[in-house]
Amino acid sequence: MSGYVRVRNDTKQTLTALGWFRHQEWDDEDGDFISEKRDTKDMVSLEPGDGYYENPDTSTIEFVHGRPMSPTDKRFFNAHTHLQVGLTRGNAERDDWEADTEQQTGTTAVKFTDKDNP
Repeated sequence: MSGYVRVRNDTKQTLTALGWFRHQEWDDEDGDFISEKRDTKDMVSLEPGDGYYENPDTSTIEFVHGRPMSPTDKRFFNAHTHLQVGLTRGNAERDDWEADTEQQTGTTAVKFTDKDNP
């Protein structure tokens, strides 16, 4: 699972942009929660004409368990990517764009088995 955020400031105002990424893991469809990993980037200022691009740090967001999955292994993952853009002055309103596993697949978590081994 991978994702990224990208925005370009085509306004005449300075904007702020912030991207963050979250991955969650369970041991079964309705099973026990195993872990949650987040990678929140620093907020940046975007002058008119500036662009912003971020993707998750793969050393932070990692689901490889040090070995290939066996035929009895299964894991369920949910991935979430978020971009927030707003004006820099005061408590200005911000716009949020989100994409996650449920929006893309129709299910909260996607099942991975040994068939998904590289």
